[in-house]
Amino acid sequence: MSVPMPPFAPEPQSQYAHGTPYSSWRRRVAAYLVDFLVLLALYGVPLAASWVAIYAVTDDDATAESWSAIALYALIPIVTLPYYALTMRRGGARNGQTWGKQALGIRVVRQTGEPVTGGFALLREMLVKNLLLGICGIVQLIDFLWPMWDDYRQSLHDKIVSTFVVRA
Repeated sequence: MSVPMPPFAPEPQSQYAHGTPYSSWRRRVAAYLVDFLVLLALYGVPLAASWVAIYAVTDDDATAESWSAIALYALIPIVTLPYYALTMRRGGARNGQTWGKQALGIRVVRQTGEPVTGGFALLREMLVKNLLLGICGIVQLIDFLWPMWDDYRQSLHDKIVSTFVVRA
């Protein structure tokens, strides 16, 4: 017995949030990839410098590898938290945009119409999207794919924090 799949990307009942068209899933994915590459570049320099310093002062390879892993995990919040907080809280037309979203011409808007603040960006991106939904890989995958069939093109994390991703 086969289970019918939900329809793939139905037409939204309303194609606009605050008078702006919803973003397509493809634009969201492309913006995510751009943000991933930006963050990778931002991690690269301090991570390489820390690894050079660790291997310069450590004779034991196992110890150096342990300290390198610690450096990597320490850099993730040091780089990621300011990236989301500072880019998404910008005023005017850039509010709700990371550099990836800006490059793809999309932005996050709150359902209430309030601007995205740095604290709200951290709540959305880090606490809900990455920690809450990122605990289980399958849940994160479902969250990632959800806009493909959602009437309002929202991911699960968008529904939790009442946001839309729209064309900028």
